[in-house]
Amino acid sequence: MPDVFATVPLRFCGYGFAFGECAKYNFTFRTVDLLNCMGGVYIVCHAAKNGWDARNDNPLLKILDTLIFDGIASCIIPCFMCYHACRLTANLLSELDTLPRVIYKWGPFVVGVTLLLILSKNIDELVNKVLDETLRTLY
Repeated sequence: MPDVFATVPLRFCGYGFAFGECAKYNFTFRTVDLLNCMGGVYIVCHAAKNGWDARNDNPLLKILDTLIFDGIASCIIPCFMCYHACRLTANLLSELDTLPRVIYKWGPFVVGVTLLLILSKNIDELVNKVLDETLRTLY
């Protein structure tokens, strides 16, 4: 049975931390906190679901594997990527004087979110491949 947490609509909830990183310059801190909570709840629920599915095998190992995968694929890489994409875009736009104000405000957010949506599948595949060749060979 395919992992429901890996399907596209629900998978984007796992990127809550990265969406929060993109939104922190345009939205209130409460909105950013809500996005961060969404990412945290996704990671905990994903680990619990995978642990429950592996209850006859080794649930603790499956929970740990899911937490490592989500920590890297849902938190570390997307947040790093969005932070730098938004900062780079904001710095580049700050050097231009002729653009409308709306582009200065929303440009970094749009670039960060678009980059995240385009690269999400590639990030998951890369992290799965790296874990398959390194950590998952141990068990």
